[in-house]
Amino acid sequence: MKEISVIIATLNRPSLQTTIDSLKGQSVDYQLKVRIDPQISEYASRDLAIRDCNLDKLAFLDDDAFYQPDVLEKAVKYLDKFDIIDGSIRGNIFGRGVEVFDHPFLGIGTALFMR
Repeated sequence: MKEISVIIATLNRPSLQTTIDSLKGQSVDYQLKVRIDPQISEYASRDLAIRDCNLDKLAFLDDDAFYQPDVLEKAVKYLDKFDIIDGSIRGNIFGRGVEVFDHPFLGIGTALFMR
């Protein structure tokens, strides 16, 4: 059973395949949504990808970043406890205020949300 959606919004950079390959060793079953649309912003592309996801747990991964093999397993456990886990995003996400979290397993270019 899929536990988390991984969303990658991209302009189809050369690093995209390396990013996707980093997901192959995950111990958690996931749904992958890759949005390639040079006509809209990365944020608009992510919004469209969210609409295509049918899971409550969301992981946003930049197209030049990668996950260590246990990141999604840890993410699912953390998202069972917290709604939002991130080290850089502040603002109003999904209609609620965002607290900033800094967890060492995320790394640069990643964010996790529970909707």
